[in-house]
Amino acid sequence: MSPSAQLRERFEEGGKETTCCVVGGGPAGAMLALLLAREGVEVTLLEAHRDFERDFRGDTLHASAMEISRSTSSRV
Repeated sequence: MSPSAQLRERFEEGGKETTCCVVGGGPAGAMLALLLAREGVEVTLLEAHRDFERDFRGDTLHASAMEISRSTSSRV
């Protein structure tokens, strides 16, 4: 069973309700979850993989992303 199918199965069994669900814990998903949480939104962040020992499209932070991060006062 794929990691995403396992995650979906665990989530459906738990029956957890949330206001907002962000799927994907890469740089964009993590930043979105952070910004929403800072605004008081109850956020559930889902990531199918248990670790980040793999290459994926969002594995690097470019200068523009670092600038956005600085402007939100988060530490990168």
